[in-house]
Amino acid sequence: MYVTSELMPNGNIKLLAVDEIAPTSENVRSGEYPLTIDIYAITTGTFNENADMLIQWILSEQGQNFIEICGYVRN
Repeated sequence: MYVTSELMPNGNIKLLAVDEIAPTSENVRSGEYPLTIDIYAITTGTFNENADMLIQWILSEQGQNFIEICGYVRN
């Protein structure tokens, strides 16, 4: 959704409903819309002391708001 509607808008691309479920943020968030991907932040093996702080920020209200502002669906 983000790529076709925000990052690289293209009027020739149509987001499709699946089993009559529209690709909306609400349907993606609830898991009702079936075509989604999870994005992971992997820090295994890092010795960077800021990695845990970054993960905590991503999961915080502020981080989730930022994710949404960037056009992705918050957790």
